[in-house]
Amino acid sequence: MNEPSSANHRGANGLELGLAAVGIAVVIAVEMWISQAWRLIGHHLWLDEVLTWMLASDPGWGHWLGALRGGVDTNPPGLYLQVKAAGVLAGGLTVGTLRWVALIWTGLSVWGIYAVLRRGVGVWAAAAGGLLVLAYPMVLDHALEGRFYMPMLGMAVWVCYFLAGIASANRRWFGQLMLGVCAVGLCTIHYFGVIALAAAVAGQWWADRHSWREKMRFYWPALAGPAALAACIPLLLGQRAGLSVPTWVEPLSGGQIWDYTQDLLAIRPLAIVAGGFVLLRLFGGSMEQEERTISFRPLAGMMALGAMAVFVLLFSWVVQPALVSRYAIVSVAALAVAVAVAMQHTRRWVVAAVCVGLAAYSTWSLNSLRMKWMTFDRNIDKVAMKLSQTSDEPPMIFDMRQMAYPVAAAYPNLRNRIFYWGGSSNPSPYSSNFKQYELEMARRVDRYYGWPQVMEQGQLDRLDDALVIGFSADQRQLENIFYGRKVLPVLEMKRFSIYRIKN
Repeated sequence: MNEPSSANHRGANGLELGLAAVGIAVVIAVEMWISQAWRLIGHHLWLDEVLTWMLASDPGWGHWLGALRGGVDTNPPGLYLQVKAAGVLAGGLTVGTLRWVALIWTGLSVWGIYAVLRRGVGVWAAAAGGLLVLAYPMVLDHALEGRFYMPMLGMAVWVCYFLAGIASANRRWFGQLMLGVCAVGLCTIHYFGVIALAAAVAGQWWADRHSWREKMRFYWPALAGPAALAACIPLLLGQRAGLSVPTWVEPLSGGQIWDYTQDLLAIRPLAIVAGGFVLLRLFGGSMEQEERTISFRPLAGMMALGAMAVFVLLFSWVVQPALVSRYAIVSVAALAVAVAVAMQHTRRWVVAAVCVGLAAYSTWSLNSLRMKWMTFDRNIDKVAMKLSQTSDEPPMIFDMRQMAYPVAAAYPNLRNRIFYWGGSSNPSPYSSNFKQYELEMARRVDRYYGWPQVMEQGQLDRLDDALVIGFSADQRQLENIFYGRKVLPVLEMKRFSIYRIKN
């Protein structure tokens, strides 16, 4: 491996990192202002975010821990603790608090990627790697989402940063302390976090030329992560107990693998990078020789995060279905390394053009994301408004949690009337395994928080009057289910329809 001939790539100093942090914040702010994506901070919660909200806003610590162990959500406690702390700092927990936690971690992820890359490449190449991540559709999808994925990426990246710098740090104790903190955070934010930690440590260990004993002395604080995860085993056992279906994810298939690959290898951002080399070929002439120097060793830990993509695939094949691209989101950091190394081999004006292209694409993607979620909000509001117009207050029965939970979260005045459709007659178009998993999870939420309630099949059969909100059920299908009762259309939409069921 070639090592740098100068100090240019031994890492950015404090001033440069501070300026980079300001620059990243400005870029994100400008993109959100141009795309109007700032509106997404307050948009309605979707299903998974409702679960985050329930647990993070639970005022009773004993009840919260019992609900988490009881399987209201199936993850370690790290995210909920972060959101709870953010609520305390903000003077109260709001919907926006969840989104701000994710957005701050998005900025920290890009900043950490830049900081790691600067140990191996120049400023412009590191900027291109960071902007690639900020333009990645999978990252943008979760940049304003109150879930685990941006904290997971951010902590994995900062683990790589502290791993790469411990051996040469002036204040080694501080680097080791932060390595331990990030390792604990990574392993308690998602159960797959320990795999990301193992990949990062293994990659950096392989690249480090120190002796085995010295590496043990440098990296031992990373063991705090698995130790913290071990303390979460009672939670995991409780979450798994009583489930007849282990997951909502469908069994592994060729179509799944294709979609998974497309998500992880996003064509458009990578095409923008490739376009830079086309520009160089057409207009730029030869590459700049002085920009070829790269130090690979400090980048090894972050490059090894790409192994997460393989792990999720193998886990889905050998253990249980789990082929969901966001579970492998840390792999995006490995692509940032590849792009930065490629950009280090070209001219600065080409890198600048690529950076502008990535920022423009990121802005366009945020605008598309805003329109998608604004449509979601309008659907929630339209359904809730129509339901609110029924003066006699019949029960409202949803056949999909994906609509029931957002409506109940956004409109607390309707919660005591909202039910999730339990039982075998649920007309949801999804597979029987998915329906069973959703029903069992809905019963857990009902048990601990009381909303939305589950309408069991026996209760449903005895109803004289109800409103049914169906995902794809049509009038004829409901007439077959509610045989002998009238099915009257109330609101028919593209994806959701409301029907009145009366004796």
